[in-house]
Amino acid sequence: MKAQISTEYIMIVGFALLLTIPTIVIFYSQSSSNLEQINSMQAKSVARKIVDNAEKVYYLGKPSVTTIKVLMPQRMESVSISGRELVISIRGSAGVSDVVEVADVNMSGSITSSPGGLAYIRIENIGDRVNITSS
Repeated sequence: MKAQISTEYIMIVGFALLLTIPTIVIFYSQSSSNLEQINSMQAKSVARKIVDNAEKVYYLGKPSVTTIKVLMPQRMESVSISGRELVISIRGSAGVSDVVEVADVNMSGSITSSPGGLAYIRIENIGDRVNITSS
């Protein structure tokens, strides 16, 4: 009688594990996929905000300066600015991907900030281009 109860208990626990483990695996894969999409969309939003403000400062004229506050994506690798392109590199499960925003004006500078943190970006018109730096 005791052996039968033990066997049934082991079968119930095993059946519960068979249902629980795949659910956990599916949840984990979906959440990591969603996190990558969120990071990519956040990088796109940050890049667009910087480019929009760079264009605004350029068209306002030479002494124009503005500082914006942005929240950098969690898995950001680097930010590069050259010519009319602003590129934010994001690390994902498939490797590093780039989010590129193209401006109507020439830009230069560098942004050094920690991933997943607030960054203050200074955007300054210096005549023929806009200089973008971390504050």
